[in-house]
Amino acid sequence: MEVEEYFVDALEFGEALWKLKMAADEERESIINNIAHLSYLKNIRTFQKLPSTERGSNWVSTMRGDYFLNPAVPCKMGTDGAAPIYASGYHAHDHYELVVVLRGRYKQFVNGSCYEHEEGQVCLLPPGTLHREELQGWEDRILFIGINTDFFENELYSRINKLLLEILYSKKKSQYDHQFFVFSIKDNKKIQTVLLNIMEEDKLKESGHHMVIKGYLIRLIKELSSNTEWNCFKQSHEETEDNLTKEILCYMEQHLTTVTKNQLGEYFHFNADYLGRFLLRKTGNTYSENLNNMRMKRAVELLYEGESVNSVIQKLGFSNKGHFNKMFKKYYGMLPGEYRNQKLR
Repeated sequence: MEVEEYFVDALEFGEALWKLKMAADEERESIINNIAHLSYLKNIRTFQKLPSTERGSNWVSTMRGDYFLNPAVPCKMGTDGAAPIYASGYHAHDHYELVVVLRGRYKQFVNGSCYEHEEGQVCLLPPGTLHREELQGWEDRILFIGINTDFFENELYSRINKLLLEILYSKKKSQYDHQFFVFSIKDNKKIQTVLLNIMEEDKLKESGHHMVIKGYLIRLIKELSSNTEWNCFKQSHEETEDNLTKEILCYMEQHLTTVTKNQLGEYFHFNADYLGRFLLRKTGNTYSENLNNMRMKRAVELLYEGESVNSVIQKLGFSNKGHFNKMFKKYYGMLPGEYRNQKLR
């Protein structure tokens, strides 16, 4: 089977998402109804979200069965260069995940750090790794392979290279907040053939295909750990917190008009109250204080550029002019209109 044949349903789904994004309001309902009946949604594995106390998170994604295969939906950009359609928020799994870059590139954020994986690379994420992903282009072909923890440790453990095992299950790994592996398969024809066979079995779904795929996964893991070049990426708890803080503050700055603490917590996989305590500990300011500081700084920039007070209020998401005026005077000792007139003289 060719890669393109396996991704037919994902491409159809990506095209439908792009049409939905570009559609006028009166067309959206019809497109949404069509999306609900696409083969991609019928075939994709579903996940159950379970409560989690890990780092204040609301939930953790858990899988059913020994494995799953999900072809990622390629990102189709608009003519205006709009943001990627396929961009997830932070999440964690209770299973192992292989991310296979069959073609193109794949951008992955792990605990606040950005990594770009190229064609011919495979990333192994252990359970509990906090991450999010972005697909950058329509030509990207990324395959997610989830492997149940019991299956991985009972069936695959004995096939894994001892050096990789020592790192994966090291008693010292608690000093790291995340630890994941990247393998290079670009010159390994055997692995490429195994992956194509896995996709073919999953596409055809003939009798016994589950057992066949499990056999191929055993071969895949053995070959990855023993006959490829691989690297382990680690990050300390302190580094993780610093990087996450930078990304959280950056996200707030990019969404000043719409961001809320609940939405921010959901995106970064934090309980909202925990997120507030986290920001206070890392920045010395509460969530609201950080947001107000950013809004006031941006307000000054917009006024200096010649924007009207009403325009600034609208762009920064303030509920009314009185509240904005009161806050601005608290920060700068004068009303925004006075500041604007002073700077434009």
